[in-house]
Amino acid sequence: MPNCAISTCKNYSRVTKNSGVRYFGFPTEENFAKQWVKACYRRDKINVKNARVCSIHFSEDCFEIPLRQRLLNYQTTNSRVLKFDAVPTLHLPKTPVQKEVSLRSLRMAKKKQILPNCNGPRNTSKLETTCFL
Repeated sequence: MPNCAISTCKNYSRVTKNSGVRYFGFPTEENFAKQWVKACYRRDKINVKNARVCSIHFSEDCFEIPLRQRLLNYQTTNSRVLKFDAVPTLHLPKTPVQKEVSLRSLRMAKKKQILPNCNGPRNTSKLETTCFL
């Protein structure tokens, strides 16, 4: 179930099931992959092997229609193929979006400040209960 790697895009396959939106994998060529990652404006690391970008981020000139469809005069939105040098340019955020901090991560950070020595090995010979809440 792919979702879009662009930081502000909320598209994923269930939402866009019958709307003609397609998801394209990152290019294998390193220079183009870096341009795609830069266009995503994400602060976290993107796994380019599995990440996808939806078709709304590409202009019409980034697509080509396969020869078979052109000769048969058969054109649908799903038959479009992304050109090898296409880079996402539409509906991109202007600045990188900060990752939202979950309540759980805030609680865990607070817990680590209160109990700094709880993650180490336990000494069972002494009767210490400093790590129990």
